[in-house]
Amino acid sequence: MPRLVILGLGNSILSDDIVGLKILDYLQKVITSPQINLEVAEIGGLKLLDSILDYDHAIIIDSIKTGQFPIGEIVEFSPADFNFTPRSSMIHDVGFFDALLMAKKLEMKIPEVIKIVAVEIGDNSTVSLNMSKEVEAAALQAVERVLDIIQNEYNYQIC
Repeated sequence: MPRLVILGLGNSILSDDIVGLKILDYLQKVITSPQINLEVAEIGGLKLLDSILDYDHAIIIDSIKTGQFPIGEIVEFSPADFNFTPRSSMIHDVGFFDALLMAKKLEMKIPEVIKIVAVEIGDNSTVSLNMSKEVEAAALQAVERVLDIIQNEYNYQIC
């Protein structure tokens, strides 16, 4: 039976950076399928890799701050959209995309399809439990988009 993991990334005390965690919180209220595992992940890099091992599909929900999109815009990526190169580095410096490349080379079972749903944010440095109005509104739209991906692209039932 195919399995899907949905990871909500972010920092629970840094203003707009909480958006991935909030989106996951909304999704936990409507998704009850045993094929779908929802996880909070206030981690990154190599540690994040452990959260997706042995799944067939993954959706990673996070904030992004590029300055290329309006605050609150929902942007979708796959790991292939990012330009990363393996480099000699210490374990403390391994980013998520480097970790994915390493996992492929080691023939570890990582999801065949990984989709990243991100919300462009403005503030990821102010200590606050509140998101900006633009990001908060986008969180609800992102919930709908993730549900659409689950049901129409990955063909999972949410209940």
